[in-house]
Amino acid sequence: MSLPSAEEITNLFLYGQITKPTNLLDESLIRPIDKTTPWTVDKSEYMSGPGQFATLNQFKVVKEFFNNFDPTSPYLAPGIYTKDELFNIYHINYDGLVINQLGVGLNEPTYDFIDRAYIWGTTVFKLSDSTKFVVRANSDRYIIDYGIEPLRAEGRPSDESFDWKSDTFTTQLADAYLRPRLDPSGIGREVLINFVGNVQVNTTDNFSRADFINLQNTVPMSDPITGGLIAYGNRDTYTRNLFEESAKTVDADGRAIFYGTTGSETMTEHAFNVTATDGAPLLATFIQ
Repeated sequence: MSLPSAEEITNLFLYGQITKPTNLLDESLIRPIDKTTPWTVDKSEYMSGPGQFATLNQFKVVKEFFNNFDPTSPYLAPGIYTKDELFNIYHINYDGLVINQLGVGLNEPTYDFIDRAYIWGTTVFKLSDSTKFVVRANSDRYIIDYGIEPLRAEGRPSDESFDWKSDTFTTQLADAYLRPRLDPSGIGREVLINFVGNVQVNTTDNFSRADFINLQNTVPMSDPITGGLIAYGNRDTYTRNLFEESAKTVDADGRAIFYGTTGSETMTEHAFNVTATDGAPLLATFIQ
């Protein structure tokens, strides 16, 4: 399956399917709280999208490897090293590279950049296991058989997920804004995203110190503060577009539809706190 658009991931979250249902009064839209929706994405396609901002020069082990002019850097005898061997030598406990999509690719069209941040949030990558580090007898150093691919965080049930929940402050703020506008009834359920296929490993080109320095000088620094300000300034229009395309639940007469749960409850307007300024700022305008 391909990378989901903002509208498609919202539909998967709200309804468990990639398109908005034609029958919004279907009781099957009210799902158990622990229900999840699976989705698969081709790994290579992902690396050409959100993954394009993960570059070799950003990995700690690569920085340490090319930092051999530092007298405090551990000595490496001539030979070929795996990344795990260098993790031990350099005392690196975590091989992940964290990329906040809110801070990269800010030169893209505004909504393209916001889409990435909305769908993927904070992403994590690793060097492919095939990656090897070469030290020559003349002290030359380079990397061969290298690649970058997504890394599943320890303890997670899937490679990535979409559920408007996060441990990061900026995403929590965004979620608090989005939920009453796009899911006032709370029918959204976590989308579990897993990657399939393989990434392309570069087996022909050596990644040299000169390549490392070039990336250091040309790859823009992550700037989530500027990205956050851009997203904040476009929040109303962006959210309104998602509401119209995916989250607007009204019947054939244009009346707002609110959903209960799989349990027993009394449905009242007060229960949803559906006012134009509080529980459902967008959908409340369709209450008749």
